[in-house]
Amino acid sequence: MLKQRVAAMTLAAAGLLGGVAVAAPAHGATTVAKPACTATNKWVSYPKAATKYAAGTAGTVTIAPRSGHTLKVAGVTKAAGWTASTHQGAGKSLEVLFRKGSKRVTFDADVEDGGRVRIVVVSC
Repeated sequence: MLKQRVAAMTLAAAGLLGGVAVAAPAHGATTVAKPACTATNKWVSYPKAATKYAAGTAGTVTIAPRSGHTLKVAGVTKAAGWTASTHQGAGKSLEVLFRKGSKRVTFDADVEDGGRVRIVVVSC
């Protein structure tokens, strides 16, 4: 499941960069040019209070607990030159997108079974 989630986030990040280039060489094979993206995965305990997490070099995201074992984005701090937008600000899954020119960083936090939180940061 984690590999599928990271792969989906990487593909989503590629879409944010204008898509993936595809070329068909003369011999009929298809070549896909992939963007240079990296993903980090971190498991943390469900927070008891607002807690700040790094979003790569783009800034930080503070997440806080809510009723029903859900989360909310309690704050976003942008590094110099970056913009940020919250795509999913509350629930079992959170998503914040940071942008700086052609660079993109996606911060994703998901409450998993057992109460742990998986944080995935994809940088492209």
